[in-house]
Amino acid sequence: WIERSHAPSERGVAARVQSYLVGARARVAAKLTDTWPIPDAGKSAVPTIIRGAADIAAMLFDESAEAKVLAAQLDPTMRDLLRRACLDALRELAAAGVELTPERINELVDEQLGSLIVSRALPGDRIAMVTSATRDAVNELVRKGLVEGATIAEMQARLQLDQGFSPARALTIARTETTRAVNAGT
Repeated sequence: WIERSHAPSERGVAARVQSYLVGARARVAAKLTDTWPIPDAGKSAVPTIIRGAADIAAMLFDESAEAKVLAAQLDPTMRDLLRRACLDALRELAAAGVELTPERINELVDEQLGSLIVSRALPGDRIAMVTSATRDAVNELVRKGLVEGATIAEMQARLQLDQGFSPARALTIARTETTRAVNAGT
């Protein structure tokens, strides 16, 4: 797996980070030029207000915007790494004689989801007894969230609204069931 999936993806990540850094350098250089234009001949190059290093860094580097640019750069490579890892895991399971059909994945998720909801109910949850309808609704909500690419926070909010779980309980279910569903698929 290291040779087939990890190493090529690691090289891809390195190339994308290098590309991001080249772009970041250009963006910072442009902001520097905008902040302190190159003076005409005979004018002083010293800015009229001397600023501290932190102020200068904040003016030149928009951390939030740069994080978005870096995420956009890395997203294709990380998705490819995940795809390769999943395919490798499926091939290894098949070679070991393990058949992992969508139906079996659903069964495993259902089993785990049911035990999680019943065994870890927190004070503040409106649901005292978990019915199969609740379990099915939560299962469907998590599956739909995964298909849509919803974040954990988005699934947490849906669990709170749709099923009446407390914020902490909804977060636990969203995290755990997302992880279990992904692991069951790999």
